[in-house]
Amino acid sequence: MRQWSCVIVVVMVVVSVSSCASTGNDPHMRTMSGAVKRIDVDSSYISDVTTDSQDLRSICQTMARSIINLYQIANAVSPPRIAFLEMVNRTTEDIDSYNLLDSIRTQLVKNSGGRVIFIDRERINAIMREREMKRSGTVGSSAPKVLSGVDYFLTGRAYSDMKAFKGMREAYYRFSFRLTDAESGDIIWEDEYEFKKAGRLGFMNR
Repeated sequence: MRQWSCVIVVVMVVVSVSSCASTGNDPHMRTMSGAVKRIDVDSSYISDVTTDSQDLRSICQTMARSIINLYQIANAVSPPRIAFLEMVNRTTEDIDSYNLLDSIRTQLVKNSGGRVIFIDRERINAIMREREMKRSGTVGSSAPKVLSGVDYFLTGRAYSDMKAFKGMREAYYRFSFRLTDAESGDIIWEDEYEFKKAGRLGFMNR
Protein backbone atom coordinates (compact mmCIF):
# COMPACT_ATOMS: atom_id res chain seq x y z
CA MET A 1 0.00 0.00 0.00
CA ARG A 2 2.91 2.33 0.90
CA GLN A 3 4.52 1.56 -2.48
CA TRP A 4 1.40 2.68 -4.34
CA SER A 5 1.24 5.88 -2.29
CA CYS A 6 4.80 6.72 -3.31
CA VAL A 7 3.99 6.12 -6.96
CA ILE A 8 0.95 8.45 -6.78
CA VAL A 9 3.03 11.19 -5.13
CA VAL A 10 5.74 10.91 -7.80
CA VAL A 11 3.14 11.13 -10.59
CA MET A 12 1.56 14.24 -9.03
CA VAL A 13 4.97 15.95 -8.74
CA VAL A 14 5.81 15.16 -12.38
CA VAL A 15 2.47 16.52 -13.60
CA SER A 16 2.92 19.69 -11.52
CA VAL A 17 6.44 20.29 -12.83
CA SER A 18 5.32 19.68 -16.42
CA SER A 19 2.47 22.14 -16.02
CA CYS A 20 4.80 24.82 -14.67
CA ALA A 21 7.28 24.22 -17.47
CA SER A 22 4.60 24.51 -20.14
CA THR A 23 3.39 27.89 -18.82
CA GLY A 24 6.71 29.20 -17.57
CA ASN A 25 7.45 31.04 -20.82
CA ASP A 26 4.00 32.59 -21.08
CA PRO A 27 3.68 35.75 -18.92
CA HIS A 28 -0.09 35.73 -19.36
CA MET A 29 -0.41 32.19 -18.03
CA ARG A 30 1.93 32.97 -15.13
CA THR A 31 -0.25 35.92 -14.19
CA MET A 32 -3.52 34.02 -14.46
CA SER A 33 -2.23 31.01 -12.50
CA GLY A 34 -0.69 33.22 -9.83
CA ALA A 35 -1.58 36.57 -8.30
CA VAL A 36 -4.20 38.80 -9.92
CA LYS A 37 -2.66 41.65 -11.94
CA ARG A 38 -4.24 45.02 -12.65
CA ILE A 39 -4.26 45.80 -16.39
CA ASP A 40 -5.24 48.79 -18.50
CA VAL A 41 -8.99 49.12 -19.09
CA ASP A 42 -8.45 48.80 -22.86
CA SER A 43 -6.23 45.72 -22.53
CA SER A 44 -7.35 42.10 -22.57
CA TYR A 45 -5.68 38.70 -22.24
CA ILE A 46 -8.66 37.10 -23.97
CA SER A 47 -8.61 37.28 -27.76
CA ASP A 48 -12.08 37.03 -29.26
CA VAL A 49 -14.30 38.60 -31.92
CA THR A 50 -16.85 39.78 -29.36
CA THR A 51 -17.10 43.40 -28.22
CA ASP A 52 -14.65 44.42 -25.52
CA SER A 53 -14.10 47.43 -23.28
CA GLN A 54 -12.04 49.24 -25.91
CA ASP A 55 -14.85 48.92 -28.47
CA LEU A 56 -17.46 50.24 -26.05
CA ARG A 57 -15.28 53.15 -24.91
CA SER A 58 -14.61 54.13 -28.52
CA ILE A 59 -18.34 54.04 -29.28
CA CYS A 60 -19.19 56.28 -26.33
CA GLN A 61 -16.45 58.81 -27.01
CA THR A 62 -17.28 59.04 -30.72
CA MET A 63 -21.01 59.51 -30.13
CA ALA A 64 -20.44 62.11 -27.40
CA ARG A 65 -18.22 64.18 -29.70
CA SER A 66 -20.81 63.93 -32.46
CA ILE A 67 -23.60 65.19 -30.18
CA ILE A 68 -21.53 68.07 -28.80
CA ASN A 69 -20.81 69.29 -32.34
CA LEU A 70 -24.47 69.13 -33.35
CA TYR A 71 -25.76 72.55 -34.49
CA GLN A 72 -28.80 72.46 -32.18
CA ILE A 73 -26.51 71.77 -29.22
CA ALA A 74 -23.55 73.99 -30.04
CA ASN A 75 -25.71 77.02 -30.90
CA ALA A 76 -28.50 76.64 -28.34
CA VAL A 77 -29.33 79.76 -26.32
CA SER A 78 -29.87 77.63 -23.20
CA PRO A 79 -28.55 74.09 -22.62
CA PRO A 80 -30.96 71.50 -24.09
CA ARG A 81 -32.27 68.88 -21.67
CA ILE A 82 -31.77 65.25 -22.66
CA ALA A 83 -33.21 62.04 -21.19
CA PHE A 84 -32.63 58.36 -21.98
CA LEU A 85 -35.50 56.49 -23.55
CA GLU A 86 -34.20 53.07 -24.56
CA MET A 87 -31.27 51.10 -25.93
CA VAL A 88 -32.29 48.06 -28.00
CA ASN A 89 -29.77 45.21 -28.09
CA ARG A 90 -30.13 43.05 -31.19
CA THR A 91 -26.65 41.55 -31.01
CA THR A 92 -25.90 37.95 -30.06
CA GLU A 93 -24.16 39.20 -26.91
CA ASP A 94 -25.46 40.15 -23.50
CA ILE A 95 -24.41 43.81 -23.72
CA ASP A 96 -25.36 46.07 -20.84
CA SER A 97 -27.36 48.54 -22.91
CA TYR A 98 -27.98 50.98 -20.08
CA ASN A 99 -24.29 51.10 -19.21
CA LEU A 100 -23.56 52.10 -22.82
CA LEU A 101 -25.95 55.08 -22.67
CA ASP A 102 -24.68 55.93 -19.21
CA SER A 103 -21.11 56.12 -20.53
CA ILE A 104 -22.21 58.43 -23.36
CA ARG A 105 -23.86 60.68 -20.79
CA THR A 106 -20.69 60.72 -18.69
CA GLN A 107 -18.62 61.74 -21.72
CA LEU A 108 -21.10 64.52 -22.55
CA VAL A 109 -21.20 65.87 -19.02
CA LYS A 110 -17.41 65.83 -18.77
CA ASN A 111 -16.67 67.40 -22.15
CA SER A 112 -19.63 69.56 -23.14
CA GLY A 113 -18.77 72.50 -20.91
CA GLY A 114 -22.35 72.70 -19.64
CA ARG A 115 -23.87 72.80 -23.13
CA VAL A 116 -26.24 69.91 -22.30
CA ILE A 117 -28.25 68.96 -19.21
CA PHE A 118 -29.48 65.44 -18.50
CA ILE A 119 -32.82 64.80 -16.84
CA ASP A 120 -32.70 62.02 -14.25
CA ARG A 121 -36.02 60.29 -14.88
CA GLU A 122 -34.81 57.17 -13.06
CA ARG A 123 -35.09 59.08 -9.79
CA ILE A 124 -38.45 60.66 -10.59
CA ASN A 125 -40.29 58.91 -7.72
CA ALA A 126 -37.67 60.00 -5.18
CA ILE A 127 -37.73 63.53 -6.63
CA MET A 128 -41.52 63.72 -6.35
CA ARG A 129 -41.45 62.53 -2.72
CA GLU A 130 -38.82 65.14 -1.86
CA ARG A 131 -40.87 67.87 -3.53
CA GLU A 132 -43.95 66.84 -1.54
CA MET A 133 -42.02 66.95 1.75
CA LYS A 134 -40.69 70.40 0.90
CA ARG A 135 -44.13 71.71 -0.06
CA SER A 136 -45.65 70.35 3.16
CA GLY A 137 -42.93 71.89 5.32
CA THR A 138 -41.64 68.51 6.52
CA VAL A 139 -38.15 69.49 5.35
CA GLY A 140 -36.56 72.84 4.60
CA SER A 141 -36.59 74.16 1.07
CA SER A 142 -35.17 76.87 -1.13
CA ALA A 143 -37.34 78.60 -3.69
CA PRO A 144 -39.73 76.16 -5.46
CA LYS A 145 -38.66 75.02 -8.91
CA VAL A 146 -40.63 73.80 -11.87
CA LEU A 147 -39.93 70.16 -12.72
CA SER A 148 -37.81 70.25 -15.88
CA GLY A 149 -39.18 68.86 -19.11
CA VAL A 150 -37.21 66.99 -21.75
CA ASP A 151 -36.10 68.61 -25.01
CA TYR A 152 -34.62 65.49 -26.60
CA PHE A 153 -34.75 61.75 -26.05
CA LEU A 154 -31.54 59.78 -26.59
CA THR A 155 -32.09 56.27 -27.93
CA GLY A 156 -29.88 53.59 -29.46
CA ARG A 157 -29.78 50.25 -31.20
CA ALA A 158 -27.08 47.60 -31.38
CA TYR A 159 -26.90 45.00 -34.16
CA SER A 160 -24.46 42.20 -34.98
CA ASP A 161 -23.98 39.59 -37.68
CA MET A 162 -21.81 36.50 -37.16
CA LYS A 163 -20.34 34.23 -39.82
CA ALA A 164 -18.22 31.10 -39.41
CA PHE A 165 -16.36 29.12 -42.08
CA LYS A 166 -13.54 26.56 -41.96
CA GLY A 167 -12.45 27.28 -38.42
CA MET A 168 -12.71 31.07 -38.77
CA ARG A 169 -15.30 33.42 -37.36
CA GLU A 170 -16.16 36.94 -38.53
CA ALA A 171 -18.31 39.41 -36.59
CA TYR A 172 -19.82 42.67 -37.81
CA TYR A 173 -21.23 45.22 -35.34
CA ARG A 174 -23.29 48.34 -35.83
CA PHE A 175 -24.26 50.71 -33.02
CA SER A 176 -26.63 53.54 -33.96
CA PHE A 177 -27.95 56.39 -31.82
CA ARG A 178 -30.44 59.21 -32.30
CA LEU A 179 -31.80 62.31 -30.62
CA THR A 180 -35.54 62.86 -31.04
CA ASP A 181 -37.32 66.13 -30.31
CA ALA A 182 -39.65 65.38 -27.38
CA GLU A 183 -42.18 67.98 -28.54
CA SER A 184 -42.36 67.48 -32.30
CA GLY A 185 -41.01 63.95 -32.71
CA ASP A 186 -38.39 65.16 -35.22
CA ILE A 187 -35.12 63.26 -35.37
CA ILE A 188 -32.51 66.02 -35.08
CA TRP A 189 -29.42 63.82 -34.95
CA GLU A 190 -28.40 60.29 -35.81
CA ASP A 191 -25.01 58.67 -35.99
CA GLU A 192 -23.52 55.19 -36.07
CA TYR A 193 -20.37 53.29 -35.18
CA GLU A 194 -19.38 50.19 -37.16
CA PHE A 195 -16.55 47.71 -36.79
CA LYS A 196 -15.69 44.17 -37.83
CA LYS A 197 -13.53 41.49 -36.22
CA ALA A 198 -12.21 38.16 -37.44
CA GLY A 199 -10.41 35.30 -35.72
CA ARG A 200 -10.10 31.56 -35.33
CA LEU A 201 -12.87 29.62 -33.64
CA GLY A 202 -11.98 28.46 -30.16
CA PHE A 203 -12.57 24.89 -29.02
CA MET A 204 -15.84 25.84 -27.30
CA ASN A 205 -17.15 27.50 -30.50
CA ARG A 206 -16.59 24.57 -32.81
